[in-house]
Amino acid sequence: MTDLAEMYRLAVYVVEDGDTRFVIRLGQENRGLDAHLAGRSVSCWAFLTAYNPNSTPTPEKLNLEAQARLAERLTRCGYTFLRGYGTSESGDWPPEASFFVEGIPRTVALEIGRDFGQSAILWGRSGGSAELLWCD
Repeated sequence: MTDLAEMYRLAVYVVEDGDTRFVIRLGQENRGLDAHLAGRSVSCWAFLTAYNPNSTPTPEKLNLEAQARLAERLTRCGYTFLRGYGTSESGDWPPEASFFVEGIPRTVALEIGRDFGQSAILWGRSGGSAELLWCD
């Protein structure tokens, strides 16, 4: 898991939806993110994907289908979310479509991550830095 943990640590998590754009990095505070949360009166968030379950490369068609199911679940549960992607700065990690989910409690975000076979998710609070949470 050390190599996987290092990949997550070095990843760049980009929220890019309409006029909204900011970048999240593990362990770093982010004024753009905090400003977004304050403007929406949101205190916590998660960065979730359904791509590549169990950190195993998966055909694009299956990833897209899983991501659509994730969007349906988030919508059904009443969460507001923005589109984004996770990638590496070096470009050796293909972008994974993701959702920045507003106001989602830590336990619910972890449950959803587990349900979609994710190894880990990002979660955070306004004014804090992003945390990596292992789903296993």
